[in-house]
Amino acid sequence: MMNNWTITADQTSSLVSKTSL
Repeated sequence: MMNNWTITADQTSSLVSKTSL
């Protein structure tokens, strides 16, 4: 569960980074 949450957070961070650019 925790692992899944971490992966989701990482994906969201990556998406935000792309959106920022």
